[in-house]
Amino acid sequence: MAILFAGICRYDNGMPKLLRAVRLDDSDEHVFRACGAAADGAPVVTGGFAVCEFESAPRCDPACHCESSFVALGSRSRCSIAEVVEVTEAELEEQVEALAWHLVKAWNAPSWEAAREVAEEELRHTAEVCETLTPEVWITVKRTRRAEDGALEEQYAVRPPADRSPRMSTPGDDAQRDMEQRALRNVRALVDKIESTDDRDSKSSRRHVAVIVAVILGLFVIAYGVSQVRSQKDERTIELPPPAKVAK
Repeated sequence: MAILFAGICRYDNGMPKLLRAVRLDDSDEHVFRACGAAADGAPVVTGGFAVCEFESAPRCDPACHCESSFVALGSRSRCSIAEVVEVTEAELEEQVEALAWHLVKAWNAPSWEAAREVAEEELRHTAEVCETLTPEVWITVKRTRRAEDGALEEQYAVRPPADRSPRMSTPGDDAQRDMEQRALRNVRALVDKIESTDDRDSKSSRRHVAVIVAVILGLFVIAYGVSQVRSQKDERTIELPPPAKVAK
């Protein structure tokens, strides 16, 4: 597995370093509807063991976003941003145990030994990612598969504590922006359709009114003509006899 860093902050004092979830808002609740959002401060691992064939297999519905997220130790919940933190050897061992038990109970690991082996490898990889990073930095991950051999590559973007404004762009932000842009486009299309419909309706209404007026006028003209014809037929000339002469 290849690991690439962008904006890396080098630091190493010999203590193990792992990851915990960062929740800036409720966007992860919407992004990770399929598996749930990890609680703020919850221990997380890089999550390479829980990556599906996201580029060739059908997408989960809702999408799991395993190509751009970290996984909590004791659940399937995920997060978009993780913070590097120093831990003791005892805390490292506790996280290995917690992940191993989770693999047995939730992932149906064939045995405790197999689960323990996967958990140790996952924590080792997470510690390797964090090894040279400064505590308290935030990181995001983007996974792709190499075209030539299908190997998984991970690219991490790093944001130090002094460089957190403007806010980091996360997969949740990208998904939220896409949703907002689609919604705006849909609204704009709906408005255009309504305006177009209104315009057509207005023109149609005007045409209907003109037709009705023309029909009424036509009927009036016809009625007037009929009345004139009838009037002419009813007219009769009455000839009155001359007044009788008065006899003298």
